[in-house]
Amino acid sequence: MIEHIHTVAEHIELGELAEERWLAYLKMAKYYDRIDDVRLDPEWLPKGVDFIAWKGDGCIRYEVKGDSHIHRTHQIVYEDMEKVEHGKPGWARTSKADMLCIYCPPRKLFYIVEMRHFRVMVGQNWHDLETFEAKHANYTTAGKVVPLQILDYRRIWENELTLHSRLRIKDQHGNHH
Repeated sequence: MIEHIHTVAEHIELGELAEERWLAYLKMAKYYDRIDDVRLDPEWLPKGVDFIAWKGDGCIRYEVKGDSHIHRTHQIVYEDMEKVEHGKPGWARTSKADMLCIYCPPRKLFYIVEMRHFRVMVGQNWHDLETFEAKHANYTTAGKVVPLQILDYRRIWENELTLHSRLRIKDQHGNHH
């Protein structure tokens, strides 16, 4: 069962913390040639991509979320609808990210899931997954609660410097690095 834990302001603050921690981690890992912070870029903002990490001519696009309770619930929220009343699709449907990165502050731990895999597993298990609805002051979000046990995911501790051995990059020709 999903727990409603955060106000909208707390949710935004947690998301910003997660983004800052992931950016710091990417820089600390020193694996990538360049990291573009596109959180406020008008081209990338509607695509749900926070960071683009470049290595050679390949890149990984990251969407970063925060969840203070994932270590207890062992669940990820799949936001299918951001604003149910307006028919606005949620981030899980619209994101152009390659990887979803969820930061858990109490554990200083990142959970990394390939977006394509996340969507496939949600689709395959759609009818078995718990549905959630979160009512806010002016809108309602809805989606599915996804147990980590059905996903292939990686856990990376914030101070771990082995990102390069865990995430592989595809270049423009589809070759892994």
